[in-house]
Amino acid sequence: FDVIDKTQTSMGSDLLKRRLQRPLSNKSKITRRQDSISFLVQNAILRDDIRGILESTPNIQRISSRATNGTATPNDIHNIIDSIDSINEIRNALSKYESDSEIQSKFLDFDTEILEDIYSEIKSAIVEDPPSSVKSGMIKYGYSKELDNLIDKYNSHMNWIENLESELSNEYNLSHVSVGR
Repeated sequence: FDVIDKTQTSMGSDLLKRRLQRPLSNKSKITRRQDSISFLVQNAILRDDIRGILESTPNIQRISSRATNGTATPNDIHNIIDSIDSINEIRNALSKYESDSEIQSKFLDFDTEILEDIYSEIKSAIVEDPPSSVKSGMIKYGYSKELDNLIDKYNSHMNWIENLESELSNEYNLSHVSVGR
């Protein structure tokens, strides 16, 4: 596989692998794919624009897989925003060309409402620079009153413990006191 894999992105490599494992057998589907390839070959500027967009696009299929398996990190979830931005950039680039190629119909003919909903939800929920772990600080303060209340209670309890440690340290002249953390 490595001998023929000259793709530029991990998504391209994954796609090539899938297409080699399950080649098309339907003549009209083969023709549509060939038309899409011809369209990109004939429009080098568009092809280069799309390549540039895809090179900086997170691998949405891998992110989706991790999200489905419950192993996605906050950064993975935030990267969905970048992927949706890339889809919109590709749609804009393709919209400048007239063709009935399959690649154009796949990008231009689908309803983007669900993507806009996902984008808005993630943008409003996840902090701009998410942590690498789910353990703390991934949800924006103000997104959920219930979560905000829990965070406030937690912080209040942690402050109380810190004050208790300080009081005990001073009262008993100890250099360090740790209360059940």
